[in-house]
Amino acid sequence: FLIALVVELTGAALLMTRLIPLYGPARGVWQSLFTSVSAFCNAGFDLFGGYRSLTHLQNEPVILLTLGGLIMVGGLGFPVILECLNAHFRWRKLPLHAKLVLAVTAGLIAFGTLSILALEWDNPRTLDGGLTVWQKLYNSLFQSITFRTAGFNTIDQTALCEGSKLLSFLLMFIGGAPAGTAGGVKITTVAMLFFSVRSLMRGREETEAFGRRFSRNALARALCIFLLAIAFLFVGAMVMSLTERGTACGSMDFIDKMFELASALGTVGLTVGVTEVA
Repeated sequence: FLIALVVELTGAALLMTRLIPLYGPARGVWQSLFTSVSAFCNAGFDLFGGYRSLTHLQNEPVILLTLGGLIMVGGLGFPVILECLNAHFRWRKLPLHAKLVLAVTAGLIAFGTLSILALEWDNPRTLDGGLTVWQKLYNSLFQSITFRTAGFNTIDQTALCEGSKLLSFLLMFIGGAPAGTAGGVKITTVAMLFFSVRSLMRGREETEAFGRRFSRNALARALCIFLLAIAFLFVGAMVMSLTERGTACGSMDFIDKMFELASALGTVGLTVGVTEVA
């Protein structure tokens, strides 16, 4: 409770530095408090109106970086935050769980940011719509973070290229860490399966990461969660294809439908137009 309160109030204070000048004292304070809680909880709700989310704030780095930080901290999970505090943020003293979550989170954010930059750099409807290089960078960073179940967006999701939609599917499917505010199948699930595959390819019987071994029971649970999520997506794709025949939604590309399904399964809240059409 204290962690959530401190993080959300700190985020709200930072947001007030920009939202009060934009919306005035009363509305600026309320917008800051509401949006800070929404970001930390990976909810994605906003009070800006017009179904714009944060698209009108593309050129506000303080707001986007603050919200990105809130989303990321919430997605790390309370156990990881406590483990970092107990270890005084010293990498060597962190347990395996915290190291796994922090390393994979950093890797996914970096991979997502660079991929979005490369895929959307020349897209006039997203990053190339009058943004400077600096603005493209922090908007790509924010998009990479928000794909991990936050639900906010600063660029039009319907205008994303197919490569970006595939990337979003992957990030939304993975989600955040256990016991946090993000959804998805969880970072630890995918990480354990990755290390398991790596061990098998190297001919090793035991699965290890950062010098520690995973139990067979933990690996079995990770595989079960992963397969159940894939099954839910498969069934959802079949149901959507069957029930939306002859409608505007049914005429959408299959990749758009998978985007919506991953967004729903990971409790993300982003859409490429299916919800609007429905």
